[in-house]
Amino acid sequence: MMSLTAWINRLDYKSAPVMWAVLGAIILSALILRIYLSDISLWVDESASVSFARAPVQLLWSDWMARETNPPLYYTFLKIWMALFGDSDLALRSLSIIAGCTSIFIAFLIARDIGGPLAGLLAALLLAISFQNIFYSLQVRGYIFTQTFALAALYAVLRIMRPDEPQLLRRWALGVYVVSVSAAAYCHTTLIILPVLINLFLIPWAVKQWPVNRIVVIEWALAQAIVLILWSWWGGITLQQMNHAETINWIPQLNLSEAVGMIRKVYAPNFQSVAPGGKFWAAVLIGLAVYMAVKYRARPALILPLVGLAVPILIFLLNLKTPIMLPRTLYWGTGPFIAAVAIGICALPDHRAAIAAAILAITTTGLETVSQRHQYQMEPWQHITETLSQRNPTAVVLTSYELQGHLMQRYCAEINYRLTILVPRTDPGTTSYLPLHNQVNLAQVPALLPKYGTLYVISRRSKNLNGLLTSHGTSRPVAIDGLPEIIAVTEWKAAK
Repeated sequence: MMSLTAWINRLDYKSAPVMWAVLGAIILSALILRIYLSDISLWVDESASVSFARAPVQLLWSDWMARETNPPLYYTFLKIWMALFGDSDLALRSLSIIAGCTSIFIAFLIARDIGGPLAGLLAALLLAISFQNIFYSLQVRGYIFTQTFALAALYAVLRIMRPDEPQLLRRWALGVYVVSVSAAAYCHTTLIILPVLINLFLIPWAVKQWPVNRIVVIEWALAQAIVLILWSWWGGITLQQMNHAETINWIPQLNLSEAVGMIRKVYAPNFQSVAPGGKFWAAVLIGLAVYMAVKYRARPALILPLVGLAVPILIFLLNLKTPIMLPRTLYWGTGPFIAAVAIGICALPDHRAAIAAAILAITTTGLETVSQRHQYQMEPWQHITETLSQRNPTAVVLTSYELQGHLMQRYCAEINYRLTILVPRTDPGTTSYLPLHNQVNLAQVPALLPKYGTLYVISRRSKNLNGLLTSHGTSRPVAIDGLPEIIAVTEWKAAK
């Protein structure tokens, strides 16, 4: 039977303006949705991004960065962005929002070139309404860039492997590959997996090209050498970090069952709170990606499902030695996976089955985005500041470390609250570039309660200064709606 793509192929030329109009509408809608959802407060990891972005460039690109597990490229981007557009919450988030919308466009190009315009539009729509893409597009972190650069590198590889690609365009694509794969590896360390997977995939192609077109293989080998040289500096720092586990010792080492559960949540819609069948739909998505792989097994397009499905497997295997498996280290593989699913849907031989699968994919992806909408707000520091100000407009608040203090002082200044935010000095090396005031040494903390009479202490995970006050007064927890379990607010009264 005729596939859905073949069914509309006769309309390709005439519908080209419509195709670009629909794509424009998808990307514009994605942009508006992300801006609408961006009205959330920053959280401590994003405060850390601001801190690193304020550091001098010469420090970002030196061994000083060994203290940070993420490479410096995103912080450099953010530094330039802040210089151009300021450091308001929306300005900070807009850099990631633009990167997220760019990933939608690249996914369209990949799927269109392989499966036709309908596959391209479906891939763009699925990525546009994907919870994961929206979530990371709203983060003042570099994770969304990993997917964007990974997709750009894969698109370049597809162009390089085209047998009829003009030499000049192939060399341009080779340049795009080098830039994209290097940028990806400098946005997150785990992206060094990307060129490894690509080169494993291209070994048969290189062997086939060698007798008839050696220059293409030599140019490809030179490109890999450039990537390796560019990454060697950060590779050395990564080895240092792996030998000093304090930078990653907070990451749990997952067993197989836990890893499968995490992979399913990242790769497949997790909408059990709205509708049943999440595990079934995960199997369906993998089946569509595999179908796409079978359908295009003799073509360059096979790289999409292979990369998309190999990423979580390799991350898990690495996790067995060094704990690195987190949703954000898996996320970048979902881009090629979604493109493969869209191509697989449009390649189904029965167009009615393809339409039904497309509707199901769009519906379930949208359901996940709706059901997970409360996840966009990671830590409500603006809400905490507002609540404490309403409770006591002139309260004295002691945060547990600098990143918390930066956020609370930031929101006090924005809304003109009169809270006094005290910030302990716990990590001056990393946070010395934040605009902090009212800093205190840890040795001064016990004397704060007798001095002020009432003190509110903010704790987050292991960062907790309450123990320094136990012999100086009494405490009780402060209930704040929407507070995640990792954050606690305690009210202290000085002993009489």
